[in-house]
Amino acid sequence: MRQSSAVIILACLTLAAAPELPAGAQTAAGREFGERIEVNTVNVEVHVTDRNGKPVTGLQRGDFTLFEDGKPMAIANFDAMAYQAVATPGVPAAPAVPAVLAAESAKAPRDPASWVIFVDDVFIHPAHRARALGQLRTFLTTELIAGDQVMLATYDHGLHIRLPFSSDRAALGRALDATEKLVGNGNELDRARREALQRVFQDLDLSDVGGKPDQITRGKGLAKEQQDDSGGGGGTSQCPINVSEPVKTYAAAVRHEVLSSVSALTVLINSLSGIPGRKVLLHISDGIPLNPAEDMFQVLFQICGGGAATSGLTASSGVPLFSGGGSTLSAGYQGSQAALDAQAFSTAKDWTTLTAHANAQRVTLYTLQASGAEAAGTSADTGPEDRVLSLPEVASIESSNRQQPLSEMASDTGGKAIFWANDIRPELVHIQEDLATYYSLGFNPPHLGDSREHHITVKVKQPGMTVRYRQSYRDKPALERAVDHTLASLYYGYQDNPLDVQLEVGDMVPDGKGNWAVPFRLRIPLYKVTMQQTETSFEGKVQLLVASQTDGKKTPLRQVEVPIKIPRLSALTALGQYYQYEVKLTLEPGEQNVAIAVRDEASTTTSFLARTLQLGVPVQPAASAR
Repeated sequence: MRQSSAVIILACLTLAAAPELPAGAQTAAGREFGERIEVNTVNVEVHVTDRNGKPVTGLQRGDFTLFEDGKPMAIANFDAMAYQAVATPGVPAAPAVPAVLAAESAKAPRDPASWVIFVDDVFIHPAHRARALGQLRTFLTTELIAGDQVMLATYDHGLHIRLPFSSDRAALGRALDATEKLVGNGNELDRARREALQRVFQDLDLSDVGGKPDQITRGKGLAKEQQDDSGGGGGTSQCPINVSEPVKTYAAAVRHEVLSSVSALTVLINSLSGIPGRKVLLHISDGIPLNPAEDMFQVLFQICGGGAATSGLTASSGVPLFSGGGSTLSAGYQGSQAALDAQAFSTAKDWTTLTAHANAQRVTLYTLQASGAEAAGTSADTGPEDRVLSLPEVASIESSNRQQPLSEMASDTGGKAIFWANDIRPELVHIQEDLATYYSLGFNPPHLGDSREHHITVKVKQPGMTVRYRQSYRDKPALERAVDHTLASLYYGYQDNPLDVQLEVGDMVPDGKGNWAVPFRLRIPLYKVTMQQTETSFEGKVQLLVASQTDGKKTPLRQVEVPIKIPRLSALTALGQYYQYEVKLTLEPGEQNVAIAVRDEASTTTSFLARTLQLGVPVQPAASAR
């Protein structure tokens, strides 16, 4: 497999035919050209609801208290946002005029938001996905605010972008239709779960049980003499020592799938970091287990002396299940060991890391359990493993286990988890309300780009109210923020050019190895660069960040520092000109995305530029005849 490579070549300062000096570029001796102002303001979006879950409006700055890492912070900026944005069915909604709730309320319609729809095809059943996407299609194609953009991504043992960010509602509808037809993997995990329990039953030798294996029911407990033999179900084991191996194998496989899903989410969230504005990620699945196979370990707990005496797992004949002819094996697998084994497969730390990561990238997660409020119970033709798994004490563990990661993702990032909803459209409207109605609390922390994670607490002084907000953030250094925006330019074509940098693509030539040598010429207005005066010169520094991508393969991001030194006597002439720099990239054939950031080191002002090139296979010169 070939990889793209990037080669940076040095540039020269061009001082020819200077245009008139731009206004504001002249300075007095001993001062900097430009101003360097570093204000680190953290804005926290807070959603306040009453006891009925309705948004609370009309609160003032004094109604809130805010803490960072437990220390009170003065609220420097306060805005109460409230917009009425109701879409006409079948027509994309137009921006609405906001209702002013306080003297410092916003005066213009809300900024467009970026929506990411993430479907986890490993942890979802096709029927549940079809229902959710069908309802989602109606909402996204008819009720989004004009200017909102949507991306559709799926995970099926690999991350796939089914639709890059787009405001084209028709294209979004087609992408959702295609996604609905993809193969879902939820049924495979169910099948593996049943097979693991079948192997457990085989190890326990159901032939010794008085009833038939397919007639397992929930009885009323062990006979008294057998309770006495087993010490009440807690002292000895009726299970062979290796009975847990099928469950452990299954748990390890599911844990691998969970961590792979977390990894895919992390990659996607990383790519969103540099996208400006509000970012909403809607995670759709049937739930993901926090502790893989925890319900299976609960079954082992019940049948191996940990709780069978009280749970009453019996055959239909009334004979206790897995009695082993009344014998006890003190050296066997103990039911009390099951809980410890279950914790060995926990993914709790990984979800905590993920939500902290989402907060660092300012991505709000909303989670949807697509299975909805399905009727509980088992059909008459199910096997013994299904009947055991449907026992209330087992099924409740499985349900809460799948919901815990969804709850944590939403609550820690200021979003909301959606459970038990067969009709998700009202919940989607609530997400729309979250984007339109909230309070923005800004504070100035005592640190600047320390790279540490800081925890936030927001309280409302009025009783009976619930607040939701992002519970942590990471104070990124300016350079890291520039890298994030550069990657956003690379992945999504995001551009912003406050330095007024001009970018030209030069003549592309074959490099003799099947690739293309492509020069990118940058022209940077010198009056935009902050300069420090010395005795003999004016000096500044620009940093370039360069990356390229094709077919999902991204080159390592290159950083180049470019010092600028202008002789003092030439300063007034030079400031009206451009600093020219050339970056030459070696690129593979195909569609290439290239992102270049130009960052003024002193002011941290950064321009982000993106280009897409279509490169064919270069024609190599014919070998000369001898």
